[in-house]
Amino acid sequence: MAPAGTPAPVVDRLSADLKKILAEPEVKDALLKQGAIATWTSPAQTGTRIKAELAKWNTVIRDAGVKPD
Repeated sequence: MAPAGTPAPVVDRLSADLKKILAEPEVKDALLKQGAIATWTSPAQTGTRIKAELAKWNTVIRDAGVKPD
């Protein structure tokens, strides 16, 4: 994740570096010990996933009638 408006070359560099880091066995092992599985997705895939999650949970909240306190 990066702030909105982050230049594409910066996002691409961060994404490439993250992909390399997540492929390192030590990082995978450390995350696995914490119950996390290291997976990399592209910025576009991440954006699509976030939009889908927002839509899903907005529907759940609306249908359940959840209101803020």
